[in-house]
Amino acid sequence: MTEGLITLTKCLEKLRNLANANNFTIPLLRDIKRKKDGASLLVDILINQATHVNFLVGKAVNPAHEKDFFLEISRDKVKVVEEIARILKKWGKRVNVEYY
Repeated sequence: MTEGLITLTKCLEKLRNLANANNFTIPLLRDIKRKKDGASLLVDILINQATHVNFLVGKAVNPAHEKDFFLEISRDKVKVVEEIARILKKWGKRVNVEYY
């Protein structure tokens, strides 16, 4: 699947909430299962279905978007993916991140 920075950032927020709870409480897991937004669906897959996760992270910048703002977004994407990977590894998931 492919996801953009907004969905990945929302996914990270949800994973942080679970990590801060120190366990997967029933209400938190039920809340994620109930919601149908992209971030909740992604978290559900990462927690309940995935044993191995491969991130293929593109770092190319569209020439039409070569302003500083878009370069900052590219750096943010790397940070978000790295933190998601760190949380998933902590939970025993096998995670691989490749940059292109």
